[in-house]
Amino acid sequence: KIACYHPPVKGTPGVDVFDQPIPPREGRDYPVPSLRNCKYNPANNCFYAEKEGRVNASTGRIEVVEEIQINSDINSVYGNIDFIGNVIINGNVEEGVEIRASADVTVNGLVQSANIYAGGDITIDSGIHGGKNCNIECGGSLKARFIEHANITAYGDIESNYVLSCKIKAGNNIIVNNGVGIIAGGRLYAGFKIDANRIGNKQGIDTWVMVGVVGDEDEVAENAQLAFDETVQKLPALAEIEEKLQAVKDKSDDVKHRLQNVRRELVREYIKQSFATNSLANARKQQDSGRLTRYIMAKTMFTGVVAFIDTKQYPVTFDQSDIILKSGDESEDEDSYYR
Repeated sequence: KIACYHPPVKGTPGVDVFDQPIPPREGRDYPVPSLRNCKYNPANNCFYAEKEGRVNASTGRIEVVEEIQINSDINSVYGNIDFIGNVIINGNVEEGVEIRASADVTVNGLVQSANIYAGGDITIDSGIHGGKNCNIECGGSLKARFIEHANITAYGDIESNYVLSCKIKAGNNIIVNNGVGIIAGGRLYAGFKIDANRIGNKQGIDTWVMVGVVGDEDEVAENAQLAFDETVQKLPALAEIEEKLQAVKDKSDDVKHRLQNVRRELVREYIKQSFATNSLANARKQQDSGRLTRYIMAKTMFTGVVAFIDTKQYPVTFDQSDIILKSGDESEDEDSYYR
């Protein structure tokens, strides 16, 4: 047994400070997530492993995954990696490489101008030094010591010591408050919070930081649902083909090639499903705007920074210290956002 599902429990009404009743929020029943190498027993709402491996659970997915470790640098000579499970690189990922993993990717080194796509989390020990073509996307959260000149999308959080001239999108939060804690240059969006020591620099580098709703949440949710439904249709057929090819005892070169292509397609569909599931969850959280306050926080915010809270714009025209910008009622004036 690896997991159990607990259905929503009906809440009880409360009262506000004026003794007026507050009705409880209705809990949403959660559908059975996508499964791999495990099964669901509806009699007791529990999930059971069907093979040995590492349990990986995320929004909309539970799997028992295999794991591959590569104890060297990865470069164009080594080639690209497509793997159903976790990928651990004990070295650097050099320019021109592409890694796709259905679960987590861990790089115990530096990532240069490479592309990495993971259904789960991405952890990069030495940081990201991107260039003209560095695209990194994960269904979970991303942690890197530093991020430079890269395009990053994470449907969870993004954490780093400093971020320089990047295009970044986080479904939840961007946290850059360890070490130097600098965000300088680029365009950064977070669903709920951006927290840094310093945003911008003394030279007035063009830096945009944005949190909250952007106005297309309904479209994002619709597209994510369509993408998820497509994977639900494709994955069982692909898994069946993989199983049949794997069962062939004396595999010819043609069978090996077909098996490799099917597994490559499976990896892409697993990643697509993870992205769609988490994108849908993020869009729904934004649609329920009353749940969470949005924040942009910095010990120092420099001239040249433009901050966006939901659809409102707040340009920084002089250097400021200990800034907290937050969402509020429509009745509040702009000055109330600066604390």
